[in-house]
Amino acid sequence: MSRAWRVILILGGLMLLSLFAAAAVLYWQAAQYLRSESFLKLVSQATANALQVRGEFSPIQWTGTSAYADSFTAKGLPGGAIKSLKAYQIRTELDWFDLIFGKWHLTTIEIRSAELQLQDSPASTNPAAPAAATTEPGLEGAASLSSAGSRKPVLIDKILIQNARVLWPIAPAPGSGLISDTRITLTSEGKSWLVTLAGGKVQQAGFPEFTLREGSLRCHQDIIYILNTVLLHPDHGQIAITGEARLQPTRQLQLDFDVQKIPVTSLLSGDWRARLTGDLSGTIHLRDPDGTTPASRLYGSIQLEDGRLEALPALDQLAEVTGTRDFKSLRLHTARTDFEKSGANLSFSGIKIESESLLRLEGRLDITGGTLNGLLDAGTVPSALQLLPGAADKVFTRKADGYIWAVPAVAITGTQDQPVEDLSPRIKQAAIEKITEKAGDVINSALDWLKPYIK
Repeated sequence: MSRAWRVILILGGLMLLSLFAAAAVLYWQAAQYLRSESFLKLVSQATANALQVRGEFSPIQWTGTSAYADSFTAKGLPGGAIKSLKAYQIRTELDWFDLIFGKWHLTTIEIRSAELQLQDSPASTNPAAPAAATTEPGLEGAASLSSAGSRKPVLIDKILIQNARVLWPIAPAPGSGLISDTRITLTSEGKSWLVTLAGGKVQQAGFPEFTLREGSLRCHQDIIYILNTVLLHPDHGQIAITGEARLQPTRQLQLDFDVQKIPVTSLLSGDWRARLTGDLSGTIHLRDPDGTTPASRLYGSIQLEDGRLEALPALDQLAEVTGTRDFKSLRLHTARTDFEKSGANLSFSGIKIESESLLRLEGRLDITGGTLNGLLDAGTVPSALQLLPGAADKVFTRKADGYIWAVPAVAITGTQDQPVEDLSPRIKQAAIEKITEKAGDVINSALDWLKPYIK
C-alpha cells in the first residue's frame, strides 16, 4: 500500500471518528436538553397553545428515544371550547434521524386514558375569541418547538387514546351528556386530522343510553366535520349523525340525525310509557347559527311504526259512549308529522294519524309558550256513531276517503297541561237537539193519535 493511500485512510478514519464524536456530543446535548426543565416548560406551553388551554406535563422520562409522562392536566381559557383536560400515561417515540435534519417527528403518541370536559354554551360564557396563552421568548406557537435556540417543526403522525371520556353541558337548559369508554384515534392528514371513535357509551340527560358503534370526524382549522357517527339503541334501532361545527369566529352548529326504529317508550316518561308504544323513525335537523340555545332551530319529519295507544281515559270513555271496544286499544296504522322548534315555539304540521276503518286525524298544532292553537280534521266510520244521537246528522256531515268527517274541523286550544277541544261539546249539543227533536216528534205523534178523541 502506497504512502498516499495510508494518509487517505488515516484522514478518513479521523473524519469518521470526528463524526462519531460529534454525533455522540450532539446526542448527549440533546438528551440533556430533553431532560431539562426548560424543555418540559417548552413542550407544556406548546401543547397548551395548540389546545387553547393552560396546562403542563408531569416530568418527562426518557429511555433512549422513548418518552413517557405520567400526566398532562389543563384548564380552558375564557371563550374556548375546552373547560378541562386530563391525560394519563402518555408515551411517544422520537425519530432522531429527523431531529438531525431539524424536525421533531413523533410517529405515535399513545395515551392510556383521558378525560375532556367541554365548556358551557357561549350563552353562558364570553363569546369573544379565546385569549392566547402567554408565550415565552422564542416560542411562537404549537406548530413549532425550539431546541437550543432553533425552531424545529413538530410532526405527529398519529395519536391513540385507549380509553377516553368526553363530557359536555347543555346550557342554559339543564342537562348534560358524556361519551365514555371509547377508543379514539387521531391521524394526521396534512393540515387536517381524521378522528375515529370505536366502542363506548353515549349518555344524554332525558334519553336512553346508546352504544357508540362508530364515529368519524375531520378537524380542519376551526371546523369539525362529523362524517358519520352511529349510535345503537340498547333494544333495537339506531341513530346516524352527520354535520359540522364551526368554532371561530362565532360558534355554529349543523347536525342531521337519521333515526331508524327507536322504541318510542324509551323517550317517554311517566304514564305515557305504558300508553304509547311503537318504533320512531325519521330525519331531524339542528341548526344553531350563533352557538346560543335561544337561536337554535330544530326541525324534521318523524313517523311512528307499529304504533298503539291505550290506557288513555279519553279513549276508554269514547269506547264506552260509542260501544266500540277498539277505541280502548287504538292501533295506529299511520302516525306521522312534520315539526319545527324555535326557541319556546313548537309547531306540528302535516299531522296524519289513522287507525284504519275507525279513526283518522289530519291537520296542524302550534304550541307557543305552553299555549295550544290547532285545527284537526277528524273522521270516523258510521258504526262508531250509532249510539251518539245527532252526531251523524249535525256534526259528522262530510263524506270522503271512506270516513265521515266533523264539520267544521276540530279546534284545539288551552294549554299543554289542560288541552281543550271543541268536538265533545258539539256532539253533546247535537245529542240534546236530536233527543229534543225526537221528543217533539213523539209528542206530535201522540197528539195526532189523540185528535179523534178530543172534541
